[in-house]
Amino acid sequence: METKLSSINRKEIDYLIGSEWEFFHYPAVGISGGILVMWNSKMVSFNVLEATSQVVIGNLLVPSLGTWRIATVYGSRCCKERSELWKQLEKHLINDIPSIIGGDFNCIINKEDKRGGKRFLFSKGPREMKGFMMNADFHDIGFVGTRFTWCNNKEGNSRIWERLDRCLANSIAIQKIPVSVTRHLMRLASDHCPIVLKMDEKVQFKSKNIIFEDTWRSYPASKSIVFHSWNKDSGDEAVILQRKLNRTLKALFFWNKNKCRNLNALKEKLKQEILELQNKEALGVNWSGDDLVALRSKVHELNVTLKRLSTWWNQRAKVRWHEEGDTNSNLFHCYATARRTVNIINQIRDELNNVYDEDEQIERVFTSFFGKKWKHRDFITSDWPVVFYSQKISEEDITILSADFSVLELQNSVFQQDKNKSPGLDGVTYSFYKS
Repeated sequence: METKLSSINRKEIDYLIGSEWEFFHYPAVGISGGILVMWNSKMVSFNVLEATSQVVIGNLLVPSLGTWRIATVYGSRCCKERSELWKQLEKHLINDIPSIIGGDFNCIINKEDKRGGKRFLFSKGPREMKGFMMNADFHDIGFVGTRFTWCNNKEGNSRIWERLDRCLANSIAIQKIPVSVTRHLMRLASDHCPIVLKMDEKVQFKSKNIIFEDTWRSYPASKSIVFHSWNKDSGDEAVILQRKLNRTLKALFFWNKNKCRNLNALKEKLKQEILELQNKEALGVNWSGDDLVALRSKVHELNVTLKRLSTWWNQRAKVRWHEEGDTNSNLFHCYATARRTVNIINQIRDELNNVYDEDEQIERVFTSFFGKKWKHRDFITSDWPVVFYSQKISEEDITILSADFSVLELQNSVFQQDKNKSPGLDGVTYSFYKS
């Protein structure tokens, strides 16, 4: 199953590169199982840490993304030898560095990864691979393209397909590249599909709605902005509320953009300043009462910033069991990133079983499907069943249902809702109304 470099000619490599391999280049080529690795030394640098018969591990320096730990795998077919692979990976792939593993693992972890041949069993090999992924915090990125990456190229009932090649990433890497996509290309000179991980996959959001941020409530200035923006309109009551909301959200958005600092950058700056003041206090050199006041002020500001960061992540994670004031931990960062990743549609299959992965094609498939589903239909309005008098609602119920809404009923309805829920598409959550 190993692909030799001599078996791939220049035209085939150029065809594979195409527009997909934006930061790869032909002269620097390495082969690892079914994955073709081409680093452009002018754009990135790769430093090898360890190289064995099953894996090449090194640091990849990308100017726009920093340092990454990369491992290209060609796993042994022997389960016992693959155990050494998991030990090597656990040794070098630590949790605090964004890491990616890609290549031919020669192992599948569920029955959906195989078609044909013997029935899949969750034996020692799959258990060890699954255990490594759980212990080292690695996750399957998913893929676009054909389902299986390897075929034994036999005929009839002896033909077997398996997904032996894949890309795994840890939580830090997924947070940095939440919209990354692994593409399975066509098989040409090998029985494996080349796999391409696009770290710079772009997602275009056409909606320009401004979403109300819960963190805005913690700034005293936001109340004044809402007050002045809200008390300007007069006129038609049918549209006055929408005008108020739009103007208020825009005022809050541009105030936050121009006046509020980046919370993550502010957190790191405050931590550095607090550390310097504490070191100065420990040395006792030129320490004054003003320094003590400044230290207490910085600590208070850091606590406020951490609380705002927790609120920001909580709004995106949308976990109902997260209580206000819980620790702003990596767990909720992963929840928020996972939600954003799940909400992205990379490919879709239409009614004729054709697969599309371009944004315009996906939009066209959705429009066509729901256009047919909700098209105008003629229906008969006569000869409906007769409703007997006993089935009609009472006069008392009619009076209650026909009565105008009271302010108390509206207030109870609003305050019973979750603060991060939005009743419409205008981006205004119930948190705004409650405030």
